[in-house]
Amino acid sequence: MIPPVAVIADAHVHFPEGDYGGAGLVWQGRRRVWRSLADTAGGGRVVNESLAAFRAALDAIAARGVRHVVLLGDYTDDGQAETTARLAVLLRARADLAFYALPGNHDVFASHGKHIATRFATSPHTTELVTSDPRLAATEAGAILTPAMRMAGQPEALLPMAAFGYVRQPGYLHWETPFGASDRAEDRIYLARSADGSAAHSLMDASYLVEPSPGLWLLMLDANVFVPNPGPWRAAQKRAFADPSDAGWNALPQGKPHLLPWITDVAARARAGGKMLLAFSHYPAVGPFHARAGHDAALFGDAGQVRRMPGQDIAVALARAGIRLHLSGHIHTASISRAAGLVDVAVPSTTAFPGGYAILTPGQGEVTAELVPLTSVPEDSHLAAFYRASGAEEVPDYRALLSMQVRNRMAQSLTRDWPPEAAAGVRDARVGDVAGSLGLPAGPCPDLAFAALLADAALLRSGGPLAGPALDADRLAALRHLARGAATTGGDAPLRRYLDMVAAALTRLDAGASVTVALD
Repeated sequence: MIPPVAVIADAHVHFPEGDYGGAGLVWQGRRRVWRSLADTAGGGRVVNESLAAFRAALDAIAARGVRHVVLLGDYTDDGQAETTARLAVLLRARADLAFYALPGNHDVFASHGKHIATRFATSPHTTELVTSDPRLAATEAGAILTPAMRMAGQPEALLPMAAFGYVRQPGYLHWETPFGASDRAEDRIYLARSADGSAAHSLMDASYLVEPSPGLWLLMLDANVFVPNPGPWRAAQKRAFADPSDAGWNALPQGKPHLLPWITDVAARARAGGKMLLAFSHYPAVGPFHARAGHDAALFGDAGQVRRMPGQDIAVALARAGIRLHLSGHIHTASISRAAGLVDVAVPSTTAFPGGYAILTPGQGEVTAELVPLTSVPEDSHLAAFYRASGAEEVPDYRALLSMQVRNRMAQSLTRDWPPEAAAGVRDARVGDVAGSLGLPAGPCPDLAFAALLADAALLRSGGPLAGPALDADRLAALRHLARGAATTGGDAPLRRYLDMVAAALTRLDAGASVTVALD
């Protein structure tokens, strides 16, 4: 029988007791390396709680009797050398679990790495700059300069994690790369070229295929594409490469032309040999938000998430190559998407709303993918005391904290990103006013501020099928009322575009958190 597989995406693990050049503060008798309350409340993901969330996910997975765990990239906070080394120790200590890792854009950078900088708390109300960059450190008195903060390139960044799939292990029944059976870094090199062909650098591809259990093939695709920038840059310079964050699968066919032929060959051999082939990469192969074409760009312009959406041709290429199911991360959302015969399951981060992981359960010629919420993370009483000393009137639990981050970012966006007159109109409008502007009955919650519904809509968009428990039933009913009404009024005004995206998110919620895929 083919065993189940768990998938954790974007764990962004940070170690509060790590040694980052002496950074941090002594709190209740122990040195802690924490981000401030302000960073936590307004951030895009939790940092201080990430280790506890990761451990809770591993414990929940083990409690289900699952042994095989795929780490879908961004397994470290930001690729810091200290973080990567400590994570490897943590994983080796979990003898009950077997791990298979993929690099994300927060784990490695090209061949030579890059500097990382952040701010850690020195008291409930002060922070300090901590960086591996000497030039940046020189700009601020008291800054801490430490190599522990540096993100390495490949293969250096992979060496601490080598035993977790990156190189052949004694128990594997089969293991290979796009370049053959060798697991040596020098045998996994390809030539990356700039779009105009004027610059080229040799890089390592960390992709591999592993059979850890009879009949189970895990196709681990390194979709980090470091496209060289034209110019006289040396490979050791950060400016030598475009950041892979916005590239993903859109850049892969040209940036890594060796991958698709290998994927096609692997899929054909899997079918011929009766293997169950499951494919993974850090980046989505199908857009997870399901809004109509052009709506995201019309509303958000050239925002990061818009740039990160894969084109339709990616799903077509993977389906033609023989892939039926692909699991991805990067976007920190939960979604099940279909295009051109490919099912892409977007696995949520354990550090951002809605918080969760995925379980793959093989059947006869099929596999069921289930998105599972991470419902319980133990509270750190020391961290809670730090937050209270920092001014928090109430310290939310893990899930409430993730929801709070989304709501706070939406409030910030109204102030920062919206035109003043539009933001003022949204802040002043009531749900009943918006319904009336669409020619609809007032519907549920007519006296509620429309801005409050925007925060619920943001939770819905991020959480998809796992968002339900965070949403008030009456507010959800109001969103449904407006979204249905906007669909019947026609036109292409910004409000209707926005509500069309809400309708797409509602469809994801209603479709449920699992899918069964036939692997023909």
